[in-house]
Amino acid sequence: MKTLSSLRFMVISTSALVCWLIFGAVLGKTDAFRLVILRQMNNALIRDWILQEGTKNSIPCLWLIVLILIAGLLLVNMVFCTWNKLLNFGRGRARLSKILLLAVHILFFVIVLMHGISFIWGYKEKADLVENGTFSMPGDLMLKVDEIRFTDDPGMLRMDRHARTKDAFHWEENYVRVSLMQGEDVLLSRKLRHMAPIKFKGTQISLFKFSDLSPGNQRTGKKGGCRICGGHEDKPQKKITLQDVRPGVNLVFTRNPIGSAFFWIYGFFVLTTGCYLILLRSRKGEK
Repeated sequence: MKTLSSLRFMVISTSALVCWLIFGAVLGKTDAFRLVILRQMNNALIRDWILQEGTKNSIPCLWLIVLILIAGLLLVNMVFCTWNKLLNFGRGRARLSKILLLAVHILFFVIVLMHGISFIWGYKEKADLVENGTFSMPGDLMLKVDEIRFTDDPGMLRMDRHARTKDAFHWEENYVRVSLMQGEDVLLSRKLRHMAPIKFKGTQISLFKFSDLSPGNQRTGKKGGCRICGGHEDKPQKKITLQDVRPGVNLVFTRNPIGSAFFWIYGFFVLTTGCYLILLRSRKGEK
């Protein structure tokens, strides 16, 4: 128990985690595993991805499992370290600094635990949809895309979303109108914009990005196809019109049973940590 709660064990585990993450970053740069690691893993819960895709992608699956095991070692270190703090708490006078430090340890442990649970419990899927497209959801629900409104340069639909500047992309004017249906009954009809998701009975529907879903379309990269955001100076890009593209959206469907509790606890953790640091600083000032 002393070894598992030691600083040395924590440093070794953290170093192993960093090295393994670097290896994963290098692995993700290869053509064979770029899409698997950077996109497919992020499109579903870890539990679902391992069960559905793990056998098809053995190397990324092994990397992910080892990553979870190393993170588990850090969690073990945190458990025993927090337990030692609990034992020491009963010894001597219960000062405010000791209470706050203990609270920081416990809250951080709870946050890490809840963060791990969110990877394996709940629901997460992504879907590319065009106008009049549908997507089946849990609970006999179906989402239908009624309208896609994209008012900016159509060339942006073929760009990476991170390359879209605030001057070129107007998030309030671009939206998708969706309907939630159960059978023939329309339960909800609303506009969906970036940073403005829809929540219905615990399920959140978010607009991830607009894109060109025309048959055979291949993205030309961050600088391709949009004069507003830039092209290649030596080879100007052809001006793309609405006739050249088929506007579509990438929607994210998530359900996290502990989502609200996680943010409340995280906020309390930040507040507790701030109070502890202020107390330490004030005591140093008194000296």
